[in-house]
Amino acid sequence: MRKIICLLLAVLPSVVFAADYDALRVKADRFFAQREWPSAAAMLDLMLDKRPDVASTYGRAIVVAALRGDTVAEMELMNRSIINYVPFDSTFAAVRSVSFSLGKTNLYEDFLLRTKTSEPWLSRTVDAYLMRYYAFRRNPAKMVEYSRIMLRGMSDNVDFMSTLALGLMLGGDPSLAIGVYERILQVDPDNYDALLAVGNYLSLIH
Repeated sequence: MRKIICLLLAVLPSVVFAADYDALRVKADRFFAQREWPSAAAMLDLMLDKRPDVASTYGRAIVVAALRGDTVAEMELMNRSIINYVPFDSTFAAVRSVSFSLGKTNLYEDFLLRTKTSEPWLSRTVDAYLMRYYAFRRNPAKMVEYSRIMLRGMSDNVDFMSTLALGLMLGGDPSLAIGVYERILQVDPDNYDALLAVGNYLSLIH
């Protein structure tokens, strides 16, 4: 009997903790769905107090802070995630998922740009995310800008060169784009996209 009581005393706190956390999550979900941002922010903050290592919670909390115009809170949350050893890739992915689900992709872009300023040591990582974001948005000027930034450190990276070539092509500069595709073929002779682009271009000018 004593063993059973000891076991119950050991397990009970974790059961209560889980119940409390689940209750907070239900409230946070409800406030988020109803777009009651101050209340959602409060619940998410309490959730992070209990479990400070959950990337998805940071993602929601950061987007809610952005929706409230609280850019200081955004960066405090990012810093908090770093302190609690949450992989920044996971935090970025969570912010992207939430902002995209709301149809407000600019919140993700703005967050990345602020993170780059607030955490300079993350600049190169953030630049890679920005490059992919601008490729997704089909923004030729930004694709060219950020792929060139990334290529400064890895001049033979096929992914970076491919983004640069596509950006140039979308931006109306096919001759420069083909030059980049030819560089890709020097590194990766079997690259399908580069072969197709060069082949199509040559067929048009001959």
